[in-house]
Amino acid sequence: MLSKSSTSVTRRVYNSKGALLRESTFASSYVGDKAIIHVGTKKKPKPKPKPKAVTPSDYLPEDLVPADTTPAAAAKTPTTTPATTG
Repeated sequence: MLSKSSTSVTRRVYNSKGALLRESTFASSYVGDKAIIHVGTKKKPKPKPKPKAVTPSDYLPEDLVPADTTPAAAAKTPTTTPATTG
């Protein structure tokens, strides 16, 4: 036996004094499918790829890109202190 589902709604329109002006009934129904469509839960979506790391060369003109922007290169950069006269 196929399952049948149906629904209906009645719309009533009244004037400002409460008198019924119009009444309409809308109905909808369908017959279900006897076959099993799906059993179980949804499959998990594939993970999204991680975004690519952004480097200065991605957005700077070639002549403004620093030679080496890695953290290791920054640690090797010597620092100088100004000479004091006195």
